[in-house]
Amino acid sequence: MSQYYIKVKLFDAKDLHNTDFVGKLDPFVEVKYLDEKKTTKVYKDAGLNPSFLHSEEFTWNVPFKKVLDTSLSIKVRDSDLLSSDFVGQIVIDLAGLTEGDFKGYLPLFRDAAAGGAGSINVHIQTNIPKKESAPLIFTPARIRNSKMAGLFTGVTVNNATEFNTYEVQMSCVADIFGDHWNANYDAEHAVLFDDSVKGKGLRTILMTEHLALYRDGSRQKHFRVGDRRMEKKWLNSGDGFLELFNGALRYNIRRVYTYVLLDTGMFFSETGIKLSHDTVSKHAVHANASPRVRMAGTFRVCFDPKEKKEILVMDNDSGTYRPTGDHFPMVIQVMNKVFPDLDVVCINCLEPQPEHMKRWIGPRECKAEYEASQSPKGTPRTSVQSGQSGQPSAAGQSRPEASRQSANTGAPRESRQPQKKDESNPLVYPGNWVWVWRSDYIE
Repeated sequence: MSQYYIKVKLFDAKDLHNTDFVGKLDPFVEVKYLDEKKTTKVYKDAGLNPSFLHSEEFTWNVPFKKVLDTSLSIKVRDSDLLSSDFVGQIVIDLAGLTEGDFKGYLPLFRDAAAGGAGSINVHIQTNIPKKESAPLIFTPARIRNSKMAGLFTGVTVNNATEFNTYEVQMSCVADIFGDHWNANYDAEHAVLFDDSVKGKGLRTILMTEHLALYRDGSRQKHFRVGDRRMEKKWLNSGDGFLELFNGALRYNIRRVYTYVLLDTGMFFSETGIKLSHDTVSKHAVHANASPRVRMAGTFRVCFDPKEKKEILVMDNDSGTYRPTGDHFPMVIQVMNKVFPDLDVVCINCLEPQPEHMKRWIGPRECKAEYEASQSPKGTPRTSVQSGQSGQPSAAGQSRPEASRQSANTGAPRESRQPQKKDESNPLVYPGNWVWVWRSDYIE
């Protein structure tokens, strides 16, 4: 007889995503642990707020050797005549249940760009041991690849143009930020959100670019040559989040990323190499031309050689939304809520960089050095400025020479996919911050 068990009882759901253009939703629920899937009956014409009060309690006996497999999937589907449509899904980390018991509503995820998919009321019981810092739910993420965007940004991977955008869905943003928004644009950027013909035209362009970067792709995988357009991930740790974008490494060089934080989650991409052509890394594109955001800026992954750990360093360097640093505690609260084991630090681009951070290994970011590297031959090159910050500008770009470090030893961690160093790429991003960028740095 198994030592461990799982029990799941379903009660009801609220505000489900409507997949039917005509008629009411006919929902049913699939609950899956390991390879064993249990399914409710179809609740005919139950609509967007169905009741599952008469569903049975689902149980699993967990073999001892499988006790480390702690993910439980709950998926809502809409039954049609010949098939069924996906409505929303939640993946629970059973090791994150307090005292092995949870009763209440859980969010259903679908696509952050399309908004939430409703919520489902469940009662889950298990005696699987709890893990420290394990979140209750896995966080859904999507990686989308655009080779066309790679042509415009100069991003090359394995000798091919490639540009990835990342979407990490977060259901806690609105609750944590409440009425706090950022829309502090100057006159130059205010035109983007005017109710004028020009403003509407510019927003149409931004939304078209957003759609191109964040669409899943219409071709089936057997018709697609090479890698898939979109890849889904379920994350339950800070390390899983960092691995999503290879720890901000490409060609063993640390990179800088442009991000926006919306109520539906975090949208980001590597800032492109060609600054003059880098139209797809703008914050307004990632925000789908939204007139306000919760936060926007750039981030990078640094390594603290003293503490021997990786740190996600986020700032508010956005010329479009010009967010206030007063909201940084809420940013950290969101990130720690979703990834409790992730070390996050925020720095204000209007304030001097803390001295102790300048000893961290990170991207090579300096506006003066970048501008000097772009000077025509024969033009005197300005000296590197240290720790200078100005008004928030469009997010910078970086080209550092450091490789990702092991959190235990400080030694460089190899990339998951060996990549040749692209010598044609500039090694400096026009950013505000000073880091130690040499990979052979020893304290």
